[in-house]
Amino acid sequence: MSKKKNIKKPRRSKKFAWFLGALAGDGYVNIKGGSLVLSVTQKDFAERFKSVGEELFQINSSWYHRELDNPNHSDVYTSSFFSKELSNWIGDFRGGVWHKTIMEKYSWVVTEDKYKISFLNGYFDSEGSVENVKETKTISRIRCRISVGYWEPAFFLKELLESLGVKNTFYIRPSTGIVHDICIFGADNVIKFCNMITPSVDYKRERAKYISKIIKVDNSVFIENLYQRYKELIEECGCAKTYSILLEEGYGDNNHYKLTKNKIRNWTYLNHNPTNKRGNHHVTYILP
Repeated sequence: MSKKKNIKKPRRSKKFAWFLGALAGDGYVNIKGGSLVLSVTQKDFAERFKSVGEELFQINSSWYHRELDNPNHSDVYTSSFFSKELSNWIGDFRGGVWHKTIMEKYSWVVTEDKYKISFLNGYFDSEGSVENVKETKTISRIRCRISVGYWEPAFFLKELLESLGVKNTFYIRPSTGIVHDICIFGADNVIKFCNMITPSVDYKRERAKYISKIIKVDNSVFIENLYQRYKELIEECGCAKTYSILLEEGYGDNNHYKLTKNKIRNWTYLNHNPTNKRGNHHVTYILP
């Protein structure tokens, strides 16, 4: 336990913004007891919280590793700063009110993108995940999920993400009507967010790195040219011959857009228009 009473009060910085985000997610401030605590199952996250906090406030953190002899539960790592001055100064970070502390005491967090991203990075280290959501046996979609259990902080995080150009939505528990997660859907949104953050937790960092390496290929111009040529041929040639001519002219050689007989039939008999960008069918995402 640190006996040092005086703490350094840090200035605005990306490290301090990260620390505040981590504190808002998994941290706890005990004003009466004079302590600031983070207790998590990710050792690398707890170690960064400890080192960043010691650098910011110039006091030592105590460290506790609770080993659990149970294969169904992970060990717990706890970083604790014992300082009455710090717990009184840092502010209220209870689950339903931490957003008010940010806006009233640390409003600089929402003034610049670099601070917004650092804060979200810290919160994501606490409460975030990158997931594959399986929709069918052959189709799965990527999403980011950020846990939050209170409406007002959820709106705060939602607006923060949207100010950075990241669209998101709420997941609400059907049984309670209470918000449970903020979800980032859509490959473009997920890739954009993963390019912004650098998680401290190893498996989260590796997952975000993988997503950030996905390459987006826009086939719009190719499809427009293909469809224009199809319209020139179809009335005189019919489906089978049109398909053969298009292959001969090289329209079947695009590795990112497969031309098939079924597509020609759908364009002809079902009036499907491949240049319609609804559903993002003109875009191909290439995995690393």
